[in-house]
Amino acid sequence: MMVNGPQLGVNIRWGTVVRWLLLFVTRACYGSVLWLCGCE
Repeated sequence: MMVNGPQLGVNIRWGTVVRWLLLFVTRACYGSVLWLCGCE
């Protein structure tokens, strides 16, 4: 299975972006839950 360089680079870049977005969303949700629990 041959994958050309540019396509592979794009896939790696998108994978990194998705991973950071998931991390950011998870941390944001977790922080919101902690904040709400702290305000209760």
